[in-house]
Amino acid sequence: MTRHHRLRHSARAVALVLCWPAHLLAQTEAGVARDAKSGAPLECLHVVLVDSTNRAVAQTVTDTAGQFSIEAPHPGAYRVRFELYGWEPLGGPLDTLADGDFKQRRYPLDFANVLMPKGLPTRTILDTAESVHAQHDREEDEAYTRLDRELRGREDPAVWRSRMLNVAFPVDYPAELKERGFQGAVVAQFIVDAYGRLRTETWQPIRAAHGDFEKAVRSKLVDMRWSPALLEGRPVCELTRSVVVFTLDYMNRGYVKWKTRLVF
Repeated sequence: MTRHHRLRHSARAVALVLCWPAHLLAQTEAGVARDAKSGAPLECLHVVLVDSTNRAVAQTVTDTAGQFSIEAPHPGAYRVRFELYGWEPLGGPLDTLADGDFKQRRYPLDFANVLMPKGLPTRTILDTAESVHAQHDREEDEAYTRLDRELRGREDPAVWRSRMLNVAFPVDYPAELKERGFQGAVVAQFIVDAYGRLRTETWQPIRAAHGDFEKAVRSKLVDMRWSPALLEGRPVCELTRSVVVFTLDYMNRGYVKWKTRLVF
């Protein structure tokens, strides 16, 4: 081979390396997220890659099959963390990724621990003074506001922002349950799409204190409007698991004050 040919082949080899797909040289964590109980894929679930100091280094959302692939910025120790706004996040094992490593596994997930506000006032039927109930309402609203501010403060607004309800919560208290003094909550899972619409076909109850509470929430799904989640400034779908609380206040002169609240 002549010197000219050797130089030409060397230049071509360098060009091939420079043009080689970056993802083939990167360190990648991949897998599929499924509901631990039903085995159903968890679509639009927020996935975070964190380093050994628990610092987020990359984010993505799962596809319709619950699959994801997320690249680490450089070799090192990382774990995958799954997040539902308002719930304790779930994490995978710590992996050590070398140059070009591709780690893949299945993740059965069960989000069971909801984050509730601290310092909620204790309500009792013996508190009949209207001023006491007004104070309870203020303290409760402040507690939920603090929790929401704390959770959103954990998010990096330049990278990720969770969806937000942008209309007044439309669910009414079922009249019969209100008359009976029945209180409780509904926990349901659903997807808000990239346009801020609740995908009604994805809404499924997880727990409900009473079937009429569930019906009251289900009947108002089409009236709910959301600001979609943002990933690096781009609207994306988001899987969420909400808690709707139905509460009553028994006040003087037999008057009953009711409230429905969307916690998340």
